[in-house]
Amino acid sequence: MIDRKYNIISGTAYWASVVAPNTTFDSDGVWEVNVCNLDEDAKATLEADGITIRNKGDEKGDYVQIKRKVRRNDGGVGADLVALQVVDLVEYQQAGGSDFTPVSGGYTSSEDDIPFPTN
Repeated sequence: MIDRKYNIISGTAYWASVVAPNTTFDSDGVWEVNVCNLDEDAKATLEADGITIRNKGDEKGDYVQIKRKVRRNDGGVGADLVALQVVDLVEYQQAGGSDFTPVSGGYTSSEDDIPFPTN
């Protein structure tokens, strides 16, 4: 019998695939979330359980990546996402997006003139 231990940590979620699994690198899919900007208590809890704390020196600060494969492979130590509570949802917006100021005299085109697929 596996002795399960549940910890509650708080932070800022990045790259959350919790509604549908992420199939970018695994065709079966992976449920995942990066919990970032961890405080000292969360880091101590995770480190005591042998979970790797990461930091890439960006706005995410200290973070942990929590994953659960759609299809299970036995073995290994890792964090397993059981539940998630969103306190303040900030929807992802791609940098640059479509909000820009057109350059005076710049090229304009109709949709029919575009030389590549639009789908």
